[in-house]
Amino acid sequence: MESNTNKNSNTQNKNNKEQHDNFNADNQKNNQKEKNKNKISDTQQIKIINKNEKEEDDEIIIELQIYRKKVDNKEINILCDKTKLIEYNKENKEFYIKNNIEPLKIFDYFNKDNTKLYLNNKKISFKYKLKLDKIGMNNIKIISKSKLLSLFSMFYHCKDIKKIKFLKINTNNVTNMSYMFNECQNLLNLDLSSFNTNNVNHMRGMFSNCKNLSNLDLSSFNTNNVTDMSYMFSVCNNLSNIDLSSFNTKNVTNMSFMFFLCNNLSNIDLSSFNTNNVTNMSWMFSDCKNLNKVIINKLNIKKFKEEINITILKI
Repeated sequence: MESNTNKNSNTQNKNNKEQHDNFNADNQKNNQKEKNKNKISDTQQIKIINKNEKEEDDEIIIELQIYRKKVDNKEINILCDKTKLIEYNKENKEFYIKNNIEPLKIFDYFNKDNTKLYLNNKKISFKYKLKLDKIGMNNIKIISKSKLLSLFSMFYHCKDIKKIKFLKINTNNVTNMSYMFNECQNLLNLDLSSFNTNNVNHMRGMFSNCKNLSNLDLSSFNTNNVTDMSYMFSVCNNLSNIDLSSFNTKNVTNMSFMFFLCNNLSNIDLSSFNTNNVTNMSWMFSDCKNLNKVIINKLNIKKFKEEINITILKI
């Protein structure tokens, strides 16, 4: 009798142990499922991070200010419509400025599919030109998604813009800034400290005909890869202060008409310039009527004297 009791007791203990082990095993499986459910693989994590970074890098936010004295039916340029400025050669499949033989990389970074436009805080349909119905200061905000490779003529002939503010822009991959602000005749101030110019090759005519721009600080610019600076500040009639202290011009070949008709410029420091590879300096300071001092590095003095016959040099 006692033997049967012990036997039954052992059997019960064995069953209890099996149930306990099964309970623990089930708990472990459930816990592991929850962990797997919430766990993101390394590949997934990298993918998500890259996606967020790309979205952030591709976003452009620019604010413009335009002052209107009176209301009329005149359309105001807020961006350059490149379809009217360039032509496409079907044979070599390259873009060109009209009547210009130099090929250009052109990218349509603003269009109705990737751009939101706000006029005085009201969302409107995307256009290159606007009719302004408000007397006084009009505020325009451009929000776009685009991978910037070129800023060629972005604000070309936007002659009514008084202020441009780059709230968010990634220029890390930009190679061309030629004519970017060309003929922004009423532009009063410009902050380009957020620009990364490490990969830029072309700055031809970048600020040309900015007739009301008086101060320009480009001390943050890296120009190591720039080859063309011709017409860069030409016809900046009111420009009186310009900081080019960071300019490395070792790869520049063309400086022709660079400061042409900068009538208000009285002195300029070009001591950071390297002109060893420059082949064209013609009309570089032509008609700079008030210019009386040009500071240069002594290694460049021969080139300056030979190429532009300037006598107001300081070393």
